[in-house]
Amino acid sequence: MKYSFTCPLAGCGDVMTVQAENKEETLNKLTEKAKNHLKISHPEVSKTDREVRNDAASKLTILEN
Repeated sequence: MKYSFTCPLAGCGDVMTVQAENKEETLNKLTEKAKNHLKISHPEVSKTDREVRNDAASKLTILEN
């Protein structure tokens, strides 16, 4: 399945997508992508891995089954 997560930070809106078999794998992959996105696009933002994972979980979108 294909999933996406849109950066929730004001003015950003970058979309990260992953292919995964289940929710756990999806969150693991999206968390890593989101952490990298924060480092590159929002270096002033400091979030823990748990906070990034919670953001991804709350904004998760299924694109296709």
